[in-house]
Amino acid sequence: MTILPSNNILASFWTSLEELRIYNCNSLEAIFKLGEINANQRSVVIDTQLKLLDIKSLPRLKHVWNKDPEGILTFQNLESVRVFSCHSLSHLFPASVGKALSQLQTLDILFSTGLEEIVAVGGGLEAAVKFEFPQVSYLRLHRLPRLKYFYPGKHNTEWPMLKKFYHYDCGQMKKANGAGQPDFPVQQPLFSMEEIIPQLEELSLTEDDILMICGEIKLKENLFFNIKVLQIQDHLDKSAVLPICFLNRFSNLEKLLLRNCYFTELFPSKGEHVGNQEKQAETKVLSRIKTLRLNDVHNLKHILSQDISIVLQNLQTLEVWRANGLPCLLTSKTTSFHNLTTLDVWLCHGFMITLVSVPMVRSLVQLEDMTIRKCDNLTEIVGHEGARIEDSVINFNKLKVLKLLSLPRLGSFCSENFIFNFPSLEMVIVDQCPKLKIFSEGDLNTPLLQRVELIEGEDKSCWAGDLNTTIQRMHTEMVGIAGLKKLILSDFSELIEIWHVRRRPQEILDFRLLKYLQLYNCAQLSYLLTPSMVFCLVQLEFISIKNCAMMEQVIMGDGEESKMIFPQLWKIELESCSNLISFYVGSHGLEIPSLQAFSIEECQRMVTFAAFTSSGEHQKETFHQYFFSSKVEIPLLGELTLSSIKIQQIWDCELPSVSSFAQNLRELIVTDCVNLRYLFTSSMVKVFTRLEKLEIYRCEVMDVVILIEGLEEEEEERMRQTMFPKLGTLVLTKLPQLIRFCSNGNSQLRERSESQGLNPSGSQLVPVIQSTSERTEATKLVFPQVKYLELRDLQKFKSFFSQMQIIEWPSLKRMYVCECDEVQIFASTFPCINTARRNNQLESCTQHPLFWISQVRTLQ
Repeated sequence: MTILPSNNILASFWTSLEELRIYNCNSLEAIFKLGEINANQRSVVIDTQLKLLDIKSLPRLKHVWNKDPEGILTFQNLESVRVFSCHSLSHLFPASVGKALSQLQTLDILFSTGLEEIVAVGGGLEAAVKFEFPQVSYLRLHRLPRLKYFYPGKHNTEWPMLKKFYHYDCGQMKKANGAGQPDFPVQQPLFSMEEIIPQLEELSLTEDDILMICGEIKLKENLFFNIKVLQIQDHLDKSAVLPICFLNRFSNLEKLLLRNCYFTELFPSKGEHVGNQEKQAETKVLSRIKTLRLNDVHNLKHILSQDISIVLQNLQTLEVWRANGLPCLLTSKTTSFHNLTTLDVWLCHGFMITLVSVPMVRSLVQLEDMTIRKCDNLTEIVGHEGARIEDSVINFNKLKVLKLLSLPRLGSFCSENFIFNFPSLEMVIVDQCPKLKIFSEGDLNTPLLQRVELIEGEDKSCWAGDLNTTIQRMHTEMVGIAGLKKLILSDFSELIEIWHVRRRPQEILDFRLLKYLQLYNCAQLSYLLTPSMVFCLVQLEFISIKNCAMMEQVIMGDGEESKMIFPQLWKIELESCSNLISFYVGSHGLEIPSLQAFSIEECQRMVTFAAFTSSGEHQKETFHQYFFSSKVEIPLLGELTLSSIKIQQIWDCELPSVSSFAQNLRELIVTDCVNLRYLFTSSMVKVFTRLEKLEIYRCEVMDVVILIEGLEEEEEERMRQTMFPKLGTLVLTKLPQLIRFCSNGNSQLRERSESQGLNPSGSQLVPVIQSTSERTEATKLVFPQVKYLELRDLQKFKSFFSQMQIIEWPSLKRMYVCECDEVQIFASTFPCINTARRNNQLESCTQHPLFWISQVRTLQ
């Protein structure tokens, strides 16, 4: 597919189009398709007016231009080019376009894993090419792991107006030459460090960049003089600190961003032994910073050292996102934030239960905007550290906006009996804070506040005369629960009680918004959902139920419902529910079109996924011998784990619907299913074409994995040749009755009888000679993708097949065979059948080796 062919008919189109945006076109392979031109056309060049090119999520895009448009079109008016998630694109610009981007101001290339060059090679590689970008002020190259060159030949580049440069995960391409390095090394950098950096105002650095800068003794002292915004990312040394001496190089730094860093401490003080001059330098560099953003700082225990004597005196904005190691955001008693105006904390799920201490909150005299969102363990905003507080009055004189969003454990703004004054507070948003019972235990003064908004961005509010009374009413009416997208039902005893007495919880909880539903350690509910609830759960993506001893069904039908449908549900977890019999009981079908992962563990009474009742006055539950019924539709199921349940069969092999369960299955793990004799029948094996992992543990009566039933000899052979073409991992562990991996019913019955004929002393019966049909046919079977094979504690296991079968494992890297007592021969080369017949070898072969091999392969 091509978007824009180039011909004379489109000439008027090219001379008028100024902006082109193309998003999410999965079949698009080229944007500008340029045909061949003859001699008469060559003199007619169309000057396009295109100023903006923005392409996003084009997975098959191979070319923006299918060939160099030189002599056909010019793109000298391009001002902005943005490329996002185009993974098949190997280069962006043809040579003629790359050389003529005199108006380009922004070049932004992100998340394109196939990109190797920005400008493709032109007519030759010998002469050095000069690329001039006189207007480019913003350049970002992000997540381009295969990028090798800006241009593959000798070249130099000029970026006289470049102010903002961000570079991250760009494969082998070098950013810059250090001092004294040659102009044309084997792999050319993007530019010369000493030429470009002095003009930059925004720059990103990685750990390697910092080590290189610190090791460059020839760098000029004022090289980073103009840098105002510094982003440090991917500093992965878990023992490192961010030293102030490094930041001293950035004389005019105003904004510092840390992303994906493991610093244990920021701005560590050198203590009492440092001189006054050096202390002044420390104070000076921190005093310049106006914005500090911490994004994915994994190891950080505090922002500033407790004993640090310097002040972030000009810090105006503090943003902390995903700092899971912080126990409290601001606790330092000796450091103040007198000029902080904006505080934004987001996704700090770790140890943070209190946001800011009382001594620190008194320094926030200029704070105007406070937003706290999605911090799962936060219980209060202002916390008391234990020392006696003489002054019980806390003033937020400038605070205008307070947002408390998605804080599931927040109980109050402050649990102590302090007096809070908010003379400027105009907006309070409390959204999805279901445990917030009271704003503060002490007196409140909010003269300008007239309402509490319930959902950010929507005109829904509540007001009961004052802030404390309003919060109390919202809690009583469960307003905080209404908009929840993630509900851990076990956290709300009041809501469980509503479920238990069979009121309609969807009248309180907006089920249309709910995405995650979890229930743990509940001994009250015998079922969780009714059909009327299910019909509202249009956004539900995840259900997890654990340790609910009284639960018998997750969904209890009422006999009147139509088919149950969960349109977005993709994962179900059921664990340790001792009375659970089925996921659904009802009279109609169950459809879960998006379900990709299902696991059930330690639910000993579970016999079926869905039990169906007969309609009429006297309804009766019907439990099939199969775990999955034909009335259940799960077409996308990719991962299935069944552990400690009473099933006898997983699928009904006679039903066409088995293909709807198996066609996308990649992982199957079966553990402690004590009634399961076999896993597959021969008729269903052909459906599991995508199975990559098969693991079976502790199934006490299983004597065969694949049971062959009712197949002619040719059909049986065809089944073997096509089984599990993508299987990569096979684990069989602690299966005391397992004899073969694959066997037909007659052979299995005979071998099972032999196995049961063991006397108490352990001596064996004399083996029965196999039938001629089983002995005289030797064919080759290949498991082409299996890399890992484990056979462990299989006391009766003899071989994979009852027939003589050469098995090849061309991809096998690791194999473990342990405690397989019946295996007498581990591996043997297979004899020629004709020769074996003449020498009567077959009749004496009563024990097959574990592996028939045509040639010995070396495991890696």
